[in-house]
Amino acid sequence: ANVIEASWRDGLIALDCERRLAASVPAHSINDEKMKIVFRPEDVSLGQPTGLVETPYHLGRGEVLEVTFTGASETLMIRLLSSRRPGDTGSECNMVIKVLRNKWDARRLMLKQGDKVSVGLKSYKILEG
Repeated sequence: ANVIEASWRDGLIALDCERRLAASVPAHSINDEKMKIVFRPEDVSLGQPTGLVETPYHLGRGEVLEVTFTGASETLMIRLLSSRRPGDTGSECNMVIKVLRNKWDARRLMLKQGDKVSVGLKSYKILEG
């Protein structure tokens, strides 16, 4: 599973790189309360970098770091790209997530190391604390 540290901020979930994620449940916590976002590699959807993925939660753009095949499935390591504009100050985005795709999804959008993609989540769980 992918586990990402986050916190509540203004009713949204704040990830690193000033990236925000809409809450799957109403926010009942105070600002800056720490949490962890957990999601399965197969709950990540990838698409062309120029558009949005048809998922309820959009994570932004990413870069393919690694592609491996195991039988009928493909495993990718994706580094989420910073949402900052050139000249903005702040830390670099170091969030790397694991993605698992079936062979049909892999054929629909063939990817190799260095390719840019749009990243979305089908679902996730929140672990408080």
